[in-house]
This record gives sequence, structure tokens and C-alpha cells, in this order.
Amino acid sequence: MKQLFILFSICVFAFTLSFCSEGKKEEKHEPQKVSELAQLMRTMYDDGEQMKAAVEKGELPPDFREKFKKMHTAIPTEPLSNKPAFDAFANQYLAIIDSVYSAPNAEIRKKNYNAMVTQCVSCHEVYCPGPIKRIKKLTLN
Repeated sequence: MKQLFILFSICVFAFTLSFCSEGKKEEKHEPQKVSELAQLMRTMYDDGEQMKAAVEKGELPPDFREKFKKMHTAIPTEPLSNKPAFDAFANQYLAIIDSVYSAPNAEIRKKNYNAMVTQCVSCHEVYCPGPIKRIKKLTLN
């Protein structure tokens, strides 16, 4: 009888252990997928670094404008609470970036480039403040 109780206890313990370990497997979270808008913003930052390097040298940066226009249609991580305001920020950004490419000289291009970075920060102050510190690193001295 004592052996039966020990065997039963071992089985219960083994079952409990296997059940708990299965529960832990379910608790593991897969890495969160990056939204279209978040990925676009990361790409815009990388492109911004290239733009900064070119503008610092007094050169015309590579033209990324067509890619940046996707801000209006890219799906965000969280639904935008005020899409019209976001679109206004995006339109202003696109207008400022046009001024970077149309600047008549390197000095105005630098000024317009910094205005572009400021516009990024302005939008992020409202919608997604996390990357502001990083975005500010794109500013030219």
C-alpha cells in the first residue's frame, strides 16, 4: 500500500511538472512585429543620417522623398487618435524636405535640413515621444 501511495505521488508530481512546463511555453511571447509606420520611421532615420552627412559636406543628399510619402498610408503600431493632425504634420514635413532639395545654396540647405529634423521632433512630441532623443542627434550644428 505504501508503495502504491509513493507511485501515485510520483505520477501526480510528474503530471504537475509537465503541466507547469507546458504553461510556461504558452507564456513565452513572440517578438512583437514592427508596424509599417514604425519600420518606415526607422528607415527615415537611417536615410536622415545619409542626408545629414551630405548636407554637412555641402552636397545635395540622396532623394528619399518618394519613400517618405508612404507616411500617409503606412499602418501604425497603434491606431492614430487624430489622423488629420498626423497628416498635417506629415504634409508639413514633406514640404520642408522639398525645401532641402530646392535650396539655392548649402547654407540654406542646412537651415532647411534642421527645420526638417525639428518637424520630426514636433510630430513625435504628440504621437510617439520615445525616439525624440535619437531624432535630435540628426540636427546639424
